[in-house]
Amino acid sequence: MIGVTTQAADTAPPTQPTSLTATATSTTQIALSWTSSTDNVSVVGYNIFRDGATLPTNTTLVTTTTFTDTGLANGSVHIYTVQALDAANNASPRSALAAATTFDTLAPSQPSG
Repeated sequence: MIGVTTQAADTAPPTQPTSLTATATSTTQIALSWTSSTDNVSVVGYNIFRDGATLPTNTTLVTTTTFTDTGLANGSVHIYTVQALDAANNASPRSALAAATTFDTLAPSQPSG
């Protein structure tokens, strides 16, 4: 008789990403950075959420602890969170919120009357 040991499935999520910062770098870009998460196996990447929804350009996981969101409107306000994922697709709680406003270079309209 041969003994076989099975390994339990990975059900433990990564730790919550911390220290999320959002900094406007231009009229159309906001740079994000955060402290990495840990996991009992390994963190494979991060989902980025802008204004509550996964970024449309985030088709693959971000594998670093920085990300630059581009193509934003001049003078627009955005709120971000980050979530870590492991190889078993366990998701961490989302990070605390971070917000930034892109630079506003548009002149106000001319007063009338």
